[in-house]
Amino acid sequence: MINRFISSLEALNSDLSEEVPCCFESSYGKAASWDDLVWYYVDPSTSRRTRFLCTIFSGRKDISDSSISKDRALPSLYIILFKKFLIRLCSEPVSAGYRQTKALAARKILSLQGPLHAIPDSAWAGEPYSKSFYEFCGGHGLVPSYLKPRWMCDDKRDRTGHNIVRSRAQKIPGEDVISAIGKIFCTSFGFSEEGFSRAKVACVSDALVSTVFLLCLASPNRAAAEIPILPNQRLKRYRPDKNDYVYYLDWRGSKGFGSYKNHVLRSLSAQVEVALEFFSEYCEPLRVLARFYEDQSLPLQELLGEFTIPSRRLKNINLARPANLFVLGYALGFYEDNLQISVVEDEAGIISCPVNSGKKRRFLCRKNIWELDYGHKVWISKSTHSAFHDLLILPKSSTPPEGLVGVLSLGDLEAWWLDYFKSVFFPSFPNGFSKSEQFGRVRNLMFVFSSRQLNMNSPGNRKYAKSAFAILEPKTLFSHVSTRAGYSKNLSSEYSIFVKHGYPDYRIRLHDFRHYANTVGYESDIGVEILSAWSGRKDVKQTYEYIHTSPSDIAGMVREVFERGGDPECSDSLFLSVDEISHLAKLPASITSTGICVQDLNITPCIYLNDFVSQCFMCSSSCHIAGDNESIEFLKKDAELQARRLDLISADPRFASSSAMKSWFHTHDKNVQILGCLVKLMEEREPGSVIKFSRERMAFSISLPDGSKFENLRIQMANFGKDKPSDQSCLKMSYDRGENNEDLKNVLGKFGLKCGG
Repeated sequence: MINRFISSLEALNSDLSEEVPCCFESSYGKAASWDDLVWYYVDPSTSRRTRFLCTIFSGRKDISDSSISKDRALPSLYIILFKKFLIRLCSEPVSAGYRQTKALAARKILSLQGPLHAIPDSAWAGEPYSKSFYEFCGGHGLVPSYLKPRWMCDDKRDRTGHNIVRSRAQKIPGEDVISAIGKIFCTSFGFSEEGFSRAKVACVSDALVSTVFLLCLASPNRAAAEIPILPNQRLKRYRPDKNDYVYYLDWRGSKGFGSYKNHVLRSLSAQVEVALEFFSEYCEPLRVLARFYEDQSLPLQELLGEFTIPSRRLKNINLARPANLFVLGYALGFYEDNLQISVVEDEAGIISCPVNSGKKRRFLCRKNIWELDYGHKVWISKSTHSAFHDLLILPKSSTPPEGLVGVLSLGDLEAWWLDYFKSVFFPSFPNGFSKSEQFGRVRNLMFVFSSRQLNMNSPGNRKYAKSAFAILEPKTLFSHVSTRAGYSKNLSSEYSIFVKHGYPDYRIRLHDFRHYANTVGYESDIGVEILSAWSGRKDVKQTYEYIHTSPSDIAGMVREVFERGGDPECSDSLFLSVDEISHLAKLPASITSTGICVQDLNITPCIYLNDFVSQCFMCSSSCHIAGDNESIEFLKKDAELQARRLDLISADPRFASSSAMKSWFHTHDKNVQILGCLVKLMEEREPGSVIKFSRERMAFSISLPDGSKFENLRIQMANFGKDKPSDQSCLKMSYDRGENNEDLKNVLGKFGLKCGG
């Protein structure tokens, strides 16, 4: 009997006339084919790579492509079906995460036992995101029409927008958390009045976690994707045009920015320099070990590179010859100076002895660790402590595998360990992957650790993880840092670095630092283009997602996203052309009676209204030019008119009992003061300066077109709130230059007693 569903599926699989779209790649950037078990979708607009597995769903997450074997592939009837669904899915205008969620639901359905057409509707409905795949299968006649899965719709979203505002605000850590992080860093690295003391770095895990915090503050990176694969280096600097030094790191970005030279805040450069210097030296033994894992034939001198062996050990080692794993461990300081290993003298005699017999000792002799070579043999027992634990530096509780019990040469033991390390413990070696698909060569990374150094539990419950020879994968290392940051819900509070240092209520998600740096930078009047470059982004539109200001500020940002050309006409009464204003403000511009407006009035009509003659002066889109005498005279006359209006209202008999009149009076009084301040600035500031007012911050920003000078000016209302017109002489001004923003310096200064720059 012919099954029409299977026939439709076979017809779909046999139709391979369509080539795999060029936007799909296989592992390591190769062109994708229909046989690959891993596909990457490369977004044509952003170049972002999204990974899709074409394997049976097993419940585990395969980070490394090399660890995926062909026996885990989807059934042959389904793999082409799944890939054609991927092609359809990636053409939809949805987020990368949503695509992966839908693809995972399809894999779960295809991994169920039984043919696709026999899967009950309850199984389809049990996967909330399988609807797209079900519709795709239905369109190709692969599932019966009588199936009617009922996907549950959990529509509990907040429609008021309050939750969105609240969640955005929660992404910004408070200054108390930043201050606590600074103190933890200083404590971890032993900072004092005299500076840094290497001897006081008692807990390497604390030093590592606080250094990651520091790097996140010094440069708004994508912590999970970038820091684990940061190359080994020292802080770099250069001095453009004899100005202050600019500090940077060669930092592998993950958002498409062309240059790897990422700027580091000058105020944190001293602390970054100390931390990187420490870890560059501390992690060098593991980098040497990584070089050995890549090539065991290299002479010891070439393996060691810049690593210096203590003289008491150097005299026992021949640097010109290749070293085995255990002599290398001695050179790197993994073993005690006087450690000796029992090696077999009489193999036949030790094999003939009964199990657990004390007589075996007579067939063994002791050798210094540096004397060992591949020809030496050791006795490994499954039930008692043996050379297996001593040589691989493992706890006594570790049980040797079945194949290693008995007499074994050191060459065989080393070969077993190398195979176990590369196939089970670190399958992507020699490349280490971060949480994303970014990777770096382990021998060249800044942070290379074993779990023994960080006092970690066995990562992923893998056996022999406590060995000093077990280098951690970068993504595992980051998980340790992220967990100690206190954000994991399954974390015991004692494991948190905040709890350990006396801050039990604090925790932070490392990606929140990226939001924090962009927001503080924006509030310190750093341009969005500079923030985008600093954050490693090609598109400035993405930066606005990381700037968390008040809702009214966000509304103003929407206009800045859409950059349009300026009006070429120019007013004789102004010192700047409309084009120059448009370039300075990065917004379209139009001439008004008192200055220039940076709203695109050709597209959207002006929605700002007030009851002043001059109208525009309190609008955040209005630019006023210092030295524009015609506008100054116009604004002065308006101020005189509004002052007379205040006098008339305050003299009205109804004023004392009318709350509406008082409310109008208070608001108008404040606005008249602001107008007086604007006139004063236009008269006193350097001609040509561009002056803008922000109602939300109650501040003026004053800048020159060439960017050589910039300042913020906040105002305070001296007599605001009284039932009479204000005395303009009581107006108070406080100056705050953006380039010396005290709020920013105070926060970043928490990272040391003396903050540079």
